[in-house]
Amino acid sequence: MGTRASSVEIRKVGGIPRLYVGGKPIPTIAYRNRKHEDYAYMRKFAESGHRIFFATHIRDWSQPEAEYWRVVDEKVRTILGYREDVYLILGMYLGCGPEWAEAHPGHVAHDEKGPLWAPGTQWETGMETVPYSLFSREFEKEGVRQVRAHCEFARRHPLGDRIIGFFIEAGAAQEWIPFPRPHQMDYAPVVTEEFRHWLARKYGTDGRLRKAWREGRVTLETATPPTWEEQQRPTRGDFFDPAKGRRVIDFQRCYMESIGDRIHAACRTARKHADGRLVGIFHEPPMEVGARDHEWQRVIEDPNIDFYAGPTCYESRKAGMPTPVHHLVDSLRLYNKLFFTEEDTRPHTFRHGARRSMHATTRGESRETISRTILNTFAKGVLGWYWDFQWQWFTEPWFFEMFEELQRVGAAVQRARPRSAAEVAVFVDEASITYTRGDNPLLNNMCHRLMIHEMNRIGCPHDIYLFDHVRRSDLPEYKLHVFLNAVRASGAQRRAVKRLRRDGKVLFFPYASGFINEAAKVPASVGNMADLIGMDFKEVDARRQAVVMTTDRDHPLVNALPVGHTFGQFPRMLRTSLMGGTADDWLVPPMHPISPVFCVDDAEAETLGYYVMDDLPEAVATSRRRAKPARRDDAYAVGFAAKNGGDWTSVYAGVTAMTSELLRGLAKFAGTHVYLDTDDMLYANSRMIVLHTNWRPGRERTIQLPRKTKVYNLLDGGKQVAAGAREFTIPVKPKTTYAFFLGSRPPAL
Repeated sequence: MGTRASSVEIRKVGGIPRLYVGGKPIPTIAYRNRKHEDYAYMRKFAESGHRIFFATHIRDWSQPEAEYWRVVDEKVRTILGYREDVYLILGMYLGCGPEWAEAHPGHVAHDEKGPLWAPGTQWETGMETVPYSLFSREFEKEGVRQVRAHCEFARRHPLGDRIIGFFIEAGAAQEWIPFPRPHQMDYAPVVTEEFRHWLARKYGTDGRLRKAWREGRVTLETATPPTWEEQQRPTRGDFFDPAKGRRVIDFQRCYMESIGDRIHAACRTARKHADGRLVGIFHEPPMEVGARDHEWQRVIEDPNIDFYAGPTCYESRKAGMPTPVHHLVDSLRLYNKLFFTEEDTRPHTFRHGARRSMHATTRGESRETISRTILNTFAKGVLGWYWDFQWQWFTEPWFFEMFEELQRVGAAVQRARPRSAAEVAVFVDEASITYTRGDNPLLNNMCHRLMIHEMNRIGCPHDIYLFDHVRRSDLPEYKLHVFLNAVRASGAQRRAVKRLRRDGKVLFFPYASGFINEAAKVPASVGNMADLIGMDFKEVDARRQAVVMTTDRDHPLVNALPVGHTFGQFPRMLRTSLMGGTADDWLVPPMHPISPVFCVDDAEAETLGYYVMDDLPEAVATSRRRAKPARRDDAYAVGFAAKNGGDWTSVYAGVTAMTSELLRGLAKFAGTHVYLDTDDMLYANSRMIVLHTNWRPGRERTIQLPRKTKVYNLLDGGKQVAAGAREFTIPVKPKTTYAFFLGSRPPAL
């Protein structure tokens, strides 16, 4: 006789997905346990208001499987024994032992030197499984078997009604990431095998493949993946031009989809046998790693997945920095799905073990950085968990006092039924990734660093979507639309963007937006850019470091920027980044030259800025079809311009790195409400404002409100700060977190 899970439901409240168990809302923050069995330590989380525990036990492949289930059972019984209103999401790490690897040697992950594991060799330190290839259908079969076993365990367990979900982990770092480093590029024989299957499904015949690849001898049976070096050699400046061959484009798409296929198979099995329980995975859009990760859109839209999880960005954890939600959570919101932000900031109590990854060196920094992340989850309407890497680093009693206070704050905000306050929509494109280099510096600058470091300093909230979701009819209304890396845009996406040309909206397009359109007569052209953006361009076959200096022209967008504002270089030095830099030796991000250079070539567009670069050669192409009146612009390369379409405006900036000042100026130009313009981190919804101050000294901040309201300090017992105000001023300290509640009544803390 099995046990069925308690009633688990995801409801949209104010447009935000919320988790309910047994008809009651669940506190927002959870604790994630992986490996350790320090049950007295975990009990402290239950005592401080945490009602959801994630628990994963890692199998020791030298022991029989029965020993694994014995420990899982002990962990489930002990955690659920803390309180009757504690619930568990059962984690499972899909791994393989030596016997599996010996039976399937071609399915073990390879780097350029060969397999990452071989019979008789010692396992890599910290390795929890033989490093299987995520291309492997044999691994998929084993993973599906393990998923079914966990579902059966929950169904038969006497406490199974309080196991409310499954969390499926796989790959490196449990995050469905390929094992090889540094490029996450897998060269296992099964990769070639699966690539050929993928090509056969796409092209069907050798003739179609040869035409697409522009290779006269290739066949579906002999095609091979491009080498890493080939993936670093684009065919048209920084892009792979479909007209010159699709080999790299196809492989990069296949790579992402194949990892996605393993995810879909595991989650489809979990859904089938879950008996109403939630199903979730680690899932982070690869904004910095390019096509070496799983796909986004199909995984986001998979009806078998209820929730996703991932940590905040590692290069932005210290006090005075932003730690935004590292996912396209507003696309998830369209599908009524949940997201858990992983809060794993290394506090001062872990200075002995964190080394280069140290984030907080004092008790005060630990408090400000952790509360910054958790309060941001409340403002954004997502969930979160604490994870201490099984080091149990929350060793001081005040940690749990803070956790309890934060849970009360989260519950009070949730009861107030907040809505998104964003008037800015940001779109990130998955499909465009495959048309650029494997290490993708364009994606790193245009999406990852801009989303992490700049968007959260503009002083107003924003919503983040997958670019293809611009086509959805239920997309909320926004005043400013920012299209970050839409290098490739399909016909349907272009039509959807054109439908936004109304009601005074501002559409902002960075470098190369719309350059590639597979359906066009010329797949890569400035004509494709003109079609999407609404202004004409010329293409210059050159590689330059693209920096733009704004003009002194009297234009509302220029007037919203600092005088002589120059942009195009990433403006933040980095500390303790995965890409380099330490607390004492900062990383100065390099400038990335771009090619081609695209200059605005439109007499009806208003020039707002010029490229600051050496003289350019003559243009090789232009989208302009009529004579352009002679004017001063002909002598300069226009890299920043706006074109008024009557009741909408298109803005183009031909660089890959934007500043918070530029983005804030765009927001003001579009008429969005800007709460703050001091370059601090600000997160907000309709009932809450979170402020995390930057490193600059300053004794106060004045926050502008979108409407008259009362303001209460959420971190001071709900004390009233202002009454009937359109703005309020508070004393502040650098690198410190503040949170305020907006409403006619105090928060119910």
